[in-house]
Amino acid sequence: MLDPYHVFDPDRPTISKSELDLINHSPAKYKRQIIHGIKPKATANLIFGQAFHMAVLEPLEFDDRFVVLPDDLAALNKNTKAYKQGLVEFKQEQVATDGQPKDILTPDDAFVLNAMAESVFAHPLACELLAKVVHVEKAFYWRDERLGVDCRCKPDFVTSCGVVGDLKSTRDRLDDWHAQSAVKWRYDVQQVHYMAGLMANGIDVSDFQFVVVEKSAPY
Repeated sequence: MLDPYHVFDPDRPTISKSELDLINHSPAKYKRQIIHGIKPKATANLIFGQAFHMAVLEPLEFDDRFVVLPDDLAALNKNTKAYKQGLVEFKQEQVATDGQPKDILTPDDAFVLNAMAESVFAHPLACELLAKVVHVEKAFYWRDERLGVDCRCKPDFVTSCGVVGDLKSTRDRLDDWHAQSAVKWRYDVQQVHYMAGLMANGIDVSDFQFVVVEKSAPY
């Protein structure tokens, strides 16, 4: 079932941070993907990122959304008939409670996800922060009166002490993360957009923090 948060409503359009990024790249790209709904197919990296978020923030719901490919099937040559037929049959059996097919992870992906999640909860500051989470991916809507624009955001998590948090995975070294990923993906814009949205909804925001984990050992 498609999340209404991601559905464009021509009668009451709102703008999210990711849509601001599309406009920053090209208004035509925003028009194609959002207004006309011609969006690129989900990549393996996107699915991995979604799985990581759920493994850390909503672990009890993880198995209803994702499934790991059996080792014996994953070991087969992907060009063989046995693998292709086995994959089709396996996918047909993997259905979430909402009736949608589950996303499939490789055993290697599952190993890395578990190691990354363990690393997060082994970090004292991250563990303390996540223990105070009261909202996970809750949608917030507000109107920017100065610009006359309706806005929305969906933070990864919000804590009881007013910290707005974002969980990130990266292939960069953490020392390089701010100079590369943070600039490329305009996380400075994200911080301002999210904090403005929560404050407009009456939440006393105290800080915006990133929890960033490398995708390679020691995570």
